[in-house]
Amino acid sequence: MRDPGSPQIWYTVENFGPIRHGELALAPLTIFIGPNGSGKTYMATLVYLFARVMAAGVRPRWYEEWTVAETPGESIIIPDMLTRQSQKRWQEWFSEIPSGVAVQIERLLPGYFGQESADPLAYGRSNSFQIGFQRSEPPVSLHGKWHRSQGWQWEWKGFDQIRLEVPTPSRLQDKRRPRLTWLDIYPTLFRALGLLGNTYFLPAARAGLLQGWRVLAGMAIRIVRREFGLRAIEATPYSGVVGDFLLTLVEPGPFPFLEEDIVVIETATGEVTIERAARERGKNPALSFLEEDILHGYVDWISPEDPQLLFYQDGMRIPLTAVSSGLAELAPLDLLLRRGRPRRGDLLVIEEPEAHLHPENQRRIATLMVRLARMGVYVLCTTHSDIILHQVSNHLLLGEALQKGYEIPGFDPDLDRLDYNEVGVYLFRMEEGGSIVEPVRLEPGFGIPQDEFVRVAEAIGSQTYALLDILETAAEGSPR
Repeated sequence: MRDPGSPQIWYTVENFGPIRHGELALAPLTIFIGPNGSGKTYMATLVYLFARVMAAGVRPRWYEEWTVAETPGESIIIPDMLTRQSQKRWQEWFSEIPSGVAVQIERLLPGYFGQESADPLAYGRSNSFQIGFQRSEPPVSLHGKWHRSQGWQWEWKGFDQIRLEVPTPSRLQDKRRPRLTWLDIYPTLFRALGLLGNTYFLPAARAGLLQGWRVLAGMAIRIVRREFGLRAIEATPYSGVVGDFLLTLVEPGPFPFLEEDIVVIETATGEVTIERAARERGKNPALSFLEEDILHGYVDWISPEDPQLLFYQDGMRIPLTAVSSGLAELAPLDLLLRRGRPRRGDLLVIEEPEAHLHPENQRRIATLMVRLARMGVYVLCTTHSDIILHQVSNHLLLGEALQKGYEIPGFDPDLDRLDYNEVGVYLFRMEEGGSIVEPVRLEPGFGIPQDEFVRVAEAIGSQTYALLDILETAAEGSPR
């Protein structure tokens, strides 16, 4: 399960898109609720983009080596225990990270929101907007302000003060002045910084986007085989989360070192080689739950040579274009899980997981998200479903009951429980001048308040009573 001491990550925006002000802390399971057009997708996309760019900003220099000043025993404090030359390289590299991240955000931000420049991202007639994030441990922050006439201005703190405690690899513990490679340091650095791993975004209308999967995958295969020669290739220019979503199906994650165990082999002559061995993958409980309790089958392609997506059920093979819309909406998630993604520490963003689902399956998809979060995946979803919110609330109540020693049948006591510090719910409240992002206060003994959806239910009920009153009054009068 997730380490309760994991660093906390905050995101802030001002006058960004439809959002006038927003601040949120990313929880293992984060839920956005609110009206259409209130900025839920804007905030989800921003969190996703920051996660991708920050992780890429500290990618390893695989062939870099660090010489340790002395053999410390069980751990090494980086950069304190490096030689002076190594300390200098370390500090120079870390001081370059925030500026490199800022450059990438400036370059990518407009495209991820379907714009040619940052100008349209400022709310209404505003001349500026602000975006930023910060982490609790180590305390680092990066904030950017865009102004219509001045462009981008960035501020960052803490990157040059990072210290990292690295367990000394067993092959080095008995040697004087050991040399560390990035394979020794980087996974520890990645997790210590609280960086999210590989990132996945399942956008709204994903079922329709999958219709282009066969063309995209087939084109990729033919390009690899050079069947196109020098002919120009024309394809729909997908960008942002849509492009990332489609490419996820044909490309591996960018951080394989988070997915594999590092194996260090020392030969009889003293030479050291570093290899990667894939972890043994047992049965994924989230995948089993999705395929056995929700889909009652699974989704996959025929073969790499024929990337037609099919739904396999009871010996039948059904083209994905012929299945129900609800099943097609869940197909991308099944494809990810069948390929061992996402993994612990990764970020999975799902827009409207309830799309086209029967209420019973809306309950189950909520449970699936809870299980993914309990398995160490950061899950962020935008939803209009009171059923999903209510089911997540039940998992909080289950956690309370289990904590008090009760045995609850019908639940997995490890995967289905939620603690209150594992959930964050945010309401995007519409106001004149833009929406405000407000945390929904979770209430022990009650769970998640349903005020946003109760308000709508009360409005429907009031309308019903008014209409019934009119009909009753008309029935008591004389017929026309």
